Amino acid sequence: MQRLIRRILACAVVAVLGLPLVLVVLGGFASLLGNLGDESGARACGKLSIVLGVIWVCMIVVTAVTNGIVALAVNPFERHRRVRRPRRIRTVRRNRTRRRSPGLPLQGDQSLERDSAHS
Repeated sequence: MQRLIRRILACAVVAVLGLPLVLVVLGGFASLLGNLGDESGARACGKLSIVLGVIWVCMIVVTAVTNGIVALAVNPFERHRRVRRPRRIRTVRRNRTRRRSPGLPLQGDQSLERDSAHS
């Protein structure tokens, strides 16, 4: 149920934020059609913008109601009761070029080979 309410809330917020942009574009298109002489197209765009304006107001109400439902559904003490797993402590990586055996030189350690070659 919470998943459905949160999905409705997300869709309503998108509609509340997106419909004013559509209304502005539709109103501009209606005025453009009216100035070009297409009265029936301008009237249709005007009526469509009124319908979208009513839908926008309804979406504002839906957003407010679902936001209230979500706020009331959350138990304020639930966070304190929930036990979280302790965070893993990251260990610091040691130098990877440590010798595996103290008597053997490192791979790629040319200093010992040069010293032995010069003696």
